[in-house]
Amino acid sequence: MTPSKFNIRAYMILLHEGKILIADERIKGSSYIKLPGGGLEFGEGPRDCILREAQEELGQEVEVLHHVHTTEMFVQSKFYPTDQVVAIYYQVQLKEDPTFRVSEEKHDFQGTGEDEESFRWVDWDDLKTNDLSFETDRAVIRQLKMED
Repeated sequence: MTPSKFNIRAYMILLHEGKILIADERIKGSSYIKLPGGGLEFGEGPRDCILREAQEELGQEVEVLHHVHTTEMFVQSKFYPTDQVVAIYYQVQLKEDPTFRVSEEKHDFQGTGEDEESFRWVDWDDLKTNDLSFETDRAVIRQLKMED
């Protein structure tokens, strides 16, 4: 199916004490490992989206430091075949020490719903691009780690 609309996403690169924040998500019943963030809403710019997503997902405010990466390839949505995904990544920092729930375990979901999320810190040096489920996330990590 050929995409007929854009799905614009904004994601956070949140580094803290040598670690990067990773989101484990169950989406439509399947589990994924990704960077935190989500879709732009109408009337919202990418930076606004990051600020809103931080409040919704983390329950905390972040400061957007700078733009890191925008998708440079065609990406068809895994979930909506009529959508072409454009992902925009920003480095952010927390305005206060982390207060959101963090787990040591992958996919440490608290409920049994088909859409859930949990967070964990991963040592930056230990993070491998293939640890992430989506090619857009892998591309930005390859760029930041200066991998081919």
